[in-house]
Amino acid sequence: MRCGDIIIRPRDNLEIKDLEECSLGEYVEYLSKPESERDPKILYGKDIECPEHWTDFFFTHSKLQERFKHKGKEDLMSDLPAELQAITLMIYIGDKKTYTPAHRDVVGSLGHNIMVWTDPADDSNHIGINEINAQYINEHKLYTEEGPSFSYQLTV
Repeated sequence: MRCGDIIIRPRDNLEIKDLEECSLGEYVEYLSKPESERDPKILYGKDIECPEHWTDFFFTHSKLQERFKHKGKEDLMSDLPAELQAITLMIYIGDKKTYTPAHRDVVGSLGHNIMVWTDPADDSNHIGINEINAQYINEHKLYTEEGPSFSYQLTV
């Protein structure tokens, strides 16, 4: 399967709802339009199945250390029965103002975040929070009150 044929369900980040299916190729065409010509304005390509040849490149034929390999010896997700293992190898494609809402990942599972291209003014933020402080953030509903671009510093 060509990557452009992969079926995705992009999210409208202004309405916070998933749209109907389209191909990855159609989504990339959407991204190539000026923002003024897009409707809806901000779509985020989330939870896209990682193409098999990408998986093969990164985890079978690469020189990654074993501890970084998807479902390798150090990935606790691989210890679960297959039917309980979450799908953790996905692609996220977005333009400015796109994001993945705050969420919890399975403790002991590996995450690989590789930004392959960005506009000079854009960035990517990842925040790791221990369980005690996570409870504090949940109680204050910081994420839902401040939106996806919140700036918050935890003092430990």
